[in-house]
Amino acid sequence: MYIYTQFGFSKKHSTVSKLARIFDHISHGYSLRKYTGMALLDLEKAYDTVWITGLLYKLIVLKVSEYLLFVLLSYLEGHTYTVHINDARSTPINPPAGLHQGAVLSTTLFTL
Repeated sequence: MYIYTQFGFSKKHSTVSKLARIFDHISHGYSLRKYTGMALLDLEKAYDTVWITGLLYKLIVLKVSEYLLFVLLSYLEGHTYTVHINDARSTPINPPAGLHQGAVLSTTLFTL
């Protein structure tokens, strides 16, 4: 049985919620004397390495409408970040690649 449920970026859900769901699934299988297998994948700094030009090319190949491409382009380009430590703040940094961390849309774009 495949039990996929998106818990990231969902209100009232967290990793604890996902772990509870997995534990329930394993416990249920154990009571039925069945085995449970699980495959996990964690890509380190995955969002930071997305090549924006390549992503836009894929969107064009997928025939995403032109107006949506322009919206996504404005979303993807020109973002900056700063580092805050106590009262100190770095100068804005413009990353050469990557998606916004913590944004729901980034999950979908990374999958593409």
